[in-house]
Amino acid sequence: VGPAANPGAPGRRTGPVDTELLFTELALQLRLTGGKTWHGLAPYIGTGFGLAVDLRSPGDTTGSGYAFRRHLTLSGTTGVRWHVAQKLTVQLDARALMWRLNYPISFHSTAPDGSRVIPATKPLTDWTLHPWVSVGIGWIF
Repeated sequence: VGPAANPGAPGRRTGPVDTELLFTELALQLRLTGGKTWHGLAPYIGTGFGLAVDLRSPGDTTGSGYAFRRHLTLSGTTGVRWHVAQKLTVQLDARALMWRLNYPISFHSTAPDGSRVIPATKPLTDWTLHPWVSVGIGWIF
């Protein structure tokens, strides 16, 4: 969102745009049943931290001064592994990845119509949450 443009102006909002981000993470996982299973099920929880880096994006297309650059990430996960056979597993995983965004001061600036991208009473930082669910099949060798 261009902070200095009128809300109805064609250039006020741009995107969505293709962006490539690289995520690296160091995580720990705790199996709730230890080294055993309960009827072939092995539930787990986990947490991690990492780094999100902008590899390719069009950058600031509005002149606002915003740039993604790199951010520390925090994650939480929970799931279950089902040991279908001695060497075959199915895994269901729910994960949430978070990082903190930092907006430039221009997001508090007043547009020609008196509006702002972020109200002046709100902070210029915000946590963003990205949840997902995955299913996988594994072979133990």
